[in-house]
Amino acid sequence: VSTDDLLAGTYHLCWCQPYGNISCNESTHFLMTFQEVTMKCPEHWANYNGDGSCLSCGFCLDSSDDGNACVVDVIESLYAAVSILLGVLGTWMLLESVSISGGRIIGRKIL
Repeated sequence: VSTDDLLAGTYHLCWCQPYGNISCNESTHFLMTFQEVTMKCPEHWANYNGDGSCLSCGFCLDSSDDGNACVVDVIESLYAAVSILLGVLGTWMLLESVSISGGRIIGRKIL
């Protein structure tokens, strides 16, 4: 089994000791649990439906600690907002400094 084949969820690792007519070739033979393993969705992915399938959280969202929901990533959201604001301001300043007069582009130094 590879990790690509596993769905998000809790798995029980079980043990079976062959004896008598028990050959440990059926799931009902493995009755002794010795470890639990929880597979979570990768970062920015969540198990929305609880069926083990991981779906993308999308932009500015991150998976919750249990991996079953998406939550707002505050730092990434602030970074995106500041980037957009600076892009808009930069474009506005550029457009303010350039004009067309008599078929010529005239500009002025901003800084």
